[in-house]
Amino acid sequence: MRLLCGLIGLAAERVSDDFATLKAGDANLWLHREDDGAPELAGVELWIGVHDVDAVHGRFVEAGLDGLRPPGDVAQWGLRVTSAPDPDGRRVYLSASL
Repeated sequence: MRLLCGLIGLAAERVSDDFATLKAGDANLWLHREDDGAPELAGVELWIGVHDVDAVHGRFVEAGLDGLRPPGDVAQWGLRVTSAPDPDGRRVYLSASL
């Protein structure tokens, strides 16, 4: 994972068997292995760090995206999170520090 990330310009800050934190400049990317009991959707969750979750969610609403989850706080992780489905139905999460 670290070599692959380095070759495409991402710094792997934290890597484990089921989680990776990647950084490119000011952008953060989190990958998390997910298996929520739906085998067709099992794989990797994509988490993208943004500065303002509510503003991004607002732009998604204005663009008419379906299946949005409203922003909410996840206190145990210290994050504010929203998500939207990708074309295959997997959730893409956007988060910012509380």
